[in-house]
Amino acid sequence: MRTIAIIPARGGSKRIPRKNIKLLRGKPIIEYSLHTCRESGIFDKIHVSTEDLEIADICEALGFKPDFFRSTEMAGDTATIQDVLQEVMNKFDEIGECYDIVCLLSATAPLISSADLKEAWNIFNHSDKSLPLLAVSKYQAPIEWALQMSNDKTSVYPVNPDFFVKSSHGFKTAYYDTGTFAFFTRNQILSEAKRLHYIPYVIDNLKGIDVDTMDDWLYLEQAYSIQQNRNK
Repeated sequence: MRTIAIIPARGGSKRIPRKNIKLLRGKPIIEYSLHTCRESGIFDKIHVSTEDLEIADICEALGFKPDFFRSTEMAGDTATIQDVLQEVMNKFDEIGECYDIVCLLSATAPLISSADLKEAWNIFNHSDKSLPLLAVSKYQAPIEWALQMSNDKTSVYPVNPDFFVKSSHGFKTAYYDTGTFAFFTRNQILSEAKRLHYIPYVIDNLKGIDVDTMDDWLYLEQAYSIQQNRNK
């Protein structure tokens, strides 16, 4: 089986401008994901999907020149991750490179280690591969206790009033998609079928930060420092 890691890194991020190459500890944040892929030793190809010349140049300088650029259509706000992955797979098919297994890795996941990817790959590879694998983390509180904001933002109230007053002991642990990485088969990428079930790979909340806002970025910087101190 041939494996490929695909790191989506468009240039048009809006909430954090130039997010995918923003410096973390003096390095473009995408550099951490690239090196993690290389250190894992499990990929035949590491491809950065970008339409941006600066991002492509930075990746090339790091030894990861993109094989081709992302189309303008796939660089817009409405393109889904599956759209992007399908485009990459189809373009590799056109140049005679076919891959059986795809790892989707976020460009902003510096806390994911090569050991995480290797362990997750081992779990996925020894499964029957009928389900993709997804990196997840535990919700810190029962989702049954979720609150929503009133339209005028002057109050909050329970999404599920009947559950809000109950003890947490009766609730099952819930998990969320961290947005850090996932493994798929080729057919799962190219299929239009909705995927609602996954093999879980549980990571701690410090690693499972989905970076969308500057608050997320600041939290990531703190989490990175904590992890570095743990590893000393």
